[in-house]
Amino acid sequence: MASPKKRSLMVCRVVLSSFTLFFASMTCLSEAASYPEQDISFVVPAKPGGGNDTQARILAPFIKKYLPKQVNIVIENQPAAGGKVAMLKVFEAKPNGYTIGILSAHGMSVLAVKGETGKIKLADLVYLCRVVHAPYMLTLSSRSRFKNIGEMKGQQVKFGGTASSVFQSAMLAQELGAKMVYVTYDGVPEAAMAIMRGDVDVGFSNWDSGIKHVEASEGRLKAVFIAAENRLPQLPNLPTVKEAGLAMQPEVLSVMATENVVLAPAGLSPDVRETLERAVQKAVNDPEVEKQMRQANYFVSPLSPKETKEGVLRVSSMYVKHKEIIDAVK
Repeated sequence: MASPKKRSLMVCRVVLSSFTLFFASMTCLSEAASYPEQDISFVVPAKPGGGNDTQARILAPFIKKYLPKQVNIVIENQPAAGGKVAMLKVFEAKPNGYTIGILSAHGMSVLAVKGETGKIKLADLVYLCRVVHAPYMLTLSSRSRFKNIGEMKGQQVKFGGTASSVFQSAMLAQELGAKMVYVTYDGVPEAAMAIMRGDVDVGFSNWDSGIKHVEASEGRLKAVFIAAENRLPQLPNLPTVKEAGLAMQPEVLSVMATENVVLAPAGLSPDVRETLERAVQKAVNDPEVEKQMRQANYFVSPLSPKETKEGVLRVSSMYVKHKEIIDAVK
């Protein structure tokens, strides 16, 4: 049986341990209650004017609106290295809720397949919402040596686009039996100009970013097809890829679309995560956001955090399955 002195020491230790746990929990609650206390950086992997940038700028004031404190959501454009700098900035940021990003599921998947995400795994990141789901569209110059996809079969074709479109372009080239040369640009506007100049043969990117350049090109840039099973209501005269002469399996078509998602670094505290999820979900589902997106020619297709994560990992699994395509891209 323990002596009175030992029993007294044991009681003191229990009391001290309880106080330690109490003050630790109170500190966490205090931090959660005070979030956010400063501006939040919203990282964009493109120059101002591109799809991610426009979508972020529309979303930002609404995320601010639905946060418990009205801090600013500051757009931070990081277009370098085809968006790699932006992605790593988000992945490696301190998990305190003050850095979020709007990134492409495809761009992240390329980075992961190449082993360039460091110790970060895509499954560990905090997914807040999906913003858009936009099928890819093939474009070419009116002065191009190719007039249709039939002429591209078996040929060397120079594609121009962002880093997030490499995989889709490579899969399209594979379907055509063509040899692809890919030139990376910091944004869709730069790629569109390169196509019109004849620096590259074709472009393959999400339709909602590309169509504005087709419409503004005065006929110098032509849309060839949409990579979807059905024609889009917004572009009823643009044929599907099958109508253009190329049959694609549903599995291939499933990754022929942009998936822009809002996410945060791994390791957020549950309370900060819940606060961000609630604000971002309310923002992306706000009718005024949908209205402004439509005016900018983007069509929101929001998903819950769980569905967003599942969608990104589904896309990533296709990249792993077809890793040889990424490895072959020079």
